[in-house]
Amino acid sequence: EMATPDEDFMSQALRGEVHNMLDALGHNERLVLTHRFGLDDGRPKSLRETAEGMGVSRDVVRTVEAKALNQLRQPRMNYRLKDYVGGQEAFAVEPDYGEPHHGGMHH
Repeated sequence: EMATPDEDFMSQALRGEVHNMLDALGHNERLVLTHRFGLDDGRPKSLRETAEGMGVSRDVVRTVEAKALNQLRQPRMNYRLKDYVGGQEAFAVEPDYGEPHHGGMHH
């Protein structure tokens, strides 16, 4: 599996901020995200690899990962990343409203 462009361009300072944020998580959350995003060796692991490495089921990994990412989405956690990504909602997921409307006309 190849690293994503985001991972390739992540600066040392940003890596430091990410690790600071991970330190605020519980042990299992930190471990899952470290494996899944390759924060330890630069090689993101699959759900299966992470589960096998931790001795748990894939469902457990999926649940812990979702919980950890939700914690990182909290403004008190991600405000530190806004300088790197150019906005306050570093991990926010925008709702999908379909194609943008032009000309101000609404259907």
